[in-house]
Amino acid sequence: MLLDYIRLDWDLPILPQLPNGFKSAAILFHPFIQMPNGWEKSKRENPYQNI
Repeated sequence: MLLDYIRLDWDLPILPQLPNGFKSAAILFHPFIQMPNGWEKSKRENPYQNI
């Protein structure tokens, strides 16, 4: 059996790209992923966004 992967466009919000019925979404990074320099100083676009 093959898995049906969803390919996301990283320039668009995640939730609208998912199949109908999803009410929330999250991306879990590999624990050893390297974040870009300066990411700690990023500003939130809205109060619900976590950085």
